[in-house]
Amino acid sequence: AQIWDGLPMMFIAVLSFVTGIIVLFLPETQGRHLPQTLEE
Repeated sequence: AQIWDGLPMMFIAVLSFVTGIIVLFLPETQGRHLPQTLEE
């Protein structure tokens, strides 16, 4: 069977996005402002 060529890249992108959202709910980061610059 032929698989869409962009599927692996799309899978990695979606997985990274979902992981980034999940990290915001970890106890270490929940309710804290995350740094936006290197100075912070």
